[in-house]
Amino acid sequence: MNAVMRRTTNMLVGSDEFLTIHPIVPANPKAAAEIVILKASIAEMTTLAATQDGGHAAWSGASDEREYLKLKLQDELRETRRRLKAGGGAGLPKPGELAARAEEVGPGVKLVSFAGPFESIDALKGVAKDVRGTFPDGVIALGLEGDEPQIFVTVSDDLVARGVSAGNLVKEAVAAIDGRGGGRPEMAQGKGTKADGLGQAMEAIRTALTKAG
Repeated sequence: MNAVMRRTTNMLVGSDEFLTIHPIVPANPKAAAEIVILKASIAEMTTLAATQDGGHAAWSGASDEREYLKLKLQDELRETRRRLKAGGGAGLPKPGELAARAEEVGPGVKLVSFAGPFESIDALKGVAKDVRGTFPDGVIALGLEGDEPQIFVTVSDDLVARGVSAGNLVKEAVAAIDGRGGGRPEMAQGKGTKADGLGQAMEAIRTALTKAG
């Protein structure tokens, strides 16, 4: 096997091993299906690369085949990224559904609370904004699952006037994720390093609101 062939095969096999060793976390069925498709394509291209070195054609002269392999892998990766991006919010409740889940956790204090695998903190904030459009009065607390969990809280003006502060709520919550955070009474966010503490952090916000006057 010549050097060009070896590098190509190593690249393809390495890509397959990376996808196996680094699964998608948190689990996303749609993304997992796309990875299966990509792994199958890598296997197909690895076989084709090996064939080129098996006497059917001299690899050193098979420039068209090498270019085909490179372009096909690039196309597969590009298409997978596009599909994953399009499905980044798959499985997450819609803003209207979150607003419908609002519950009264204290006298005159309603809370929308949810933690999930949002695509990014910006995507999470976009959802919070949409929820506020149908949930004008109350507290919205959203959590971003991940290796570095994040929390975003907004508080309506009427509750701010009663002394409820988004900044204080985030400070109450971030201890559970070994993080730091804060902000204004109307809006605040925090970030930590303890992924399995996000549920406890969200519960800390709920507990704090039960004591709100």
